[in-house]
Amino acid sequence: LQDNAFMRAQEGLDRVDEIMQLTARQSLDRTILEDTFEVQWELFLVQERLEDAIAACMALVNLFPDTDRVDRAFMNIARARAASSEESDLREAIRIYRSILDLPESPYQAEAQFRIGEVTEQLIRLNLRAGQQPNLSPAMLEFQTTAERFPHSPFAGESFKRIINFHLQNQDYVRGVELMDRVVSDYPDAPWLDEILLQWGVAAFRMRNPAVARQKFLQVLEQFPTGPAAAQAANFLQRLQ
Repeated sequence: LQDNAFMRAQEGLDRVDEIMQLTARQSLDRTILEDTFEVQWELFLVQERLEDAIAACMALVNLFPDTDRVDRAFMNIARARAASSEESDLREAIRIYRSILDLPESPYQAEAQFRIGEVTEQLIRLNLRAGQQPNLSPAMLEFQTTAERFPHSPFAGESFKRIINFHLQNQDYVRGVELMDRVVSDYPDAPWLDEILLQWGVAAFRMRNPAVARQKFLQVLEQFPTGPAAAQAANFLQRLQ
């Protein structure tokens, strides 16, 4: 399958080259040219040619600085860098994600901020010495910025969950519960609230407060019976009983 995908991608790249050569001879519609660049970097990514994909994105940005696809191009560059295990690439990914945050408007800003948190965590783990415990606080600050700056985005809930997990893993249950209490109060209609309540139940159980744990698991089942946390809540509730 991988070989077939590589061959299909190469066929597509050959077609892209034909369009590029045609562009050199005559003026083509801008939309067609932008589509061509986008197809080109996507095909490079299929072939795992990250440097070529990055070059294609940069070529589009250089050719049309005012293109409405510039943020998409930056996202592709950053994603390619973030997939690396090299520290220099990870730092470059963060720099590019921050450039998306500097754009006047972009539908990718919430994701860019969230990915900064992810890559920051990668960097921290990459530089760990043998037997050393990671200090993930800098990554948690980036996730907190995501949740506070983009509270209505899909990445807000995931950011809160990661911060809460950070507190629970450090057995800092008091801070974890304080954060969950604030989140539930501030975002009562959030679609991801069931997962926060599930974490609250787990934290209460670890704090040896089964009554509160039971209450939170029941709340998940009553308010979000078809949500992603319902099955786990039912399982935990059964174990409590």
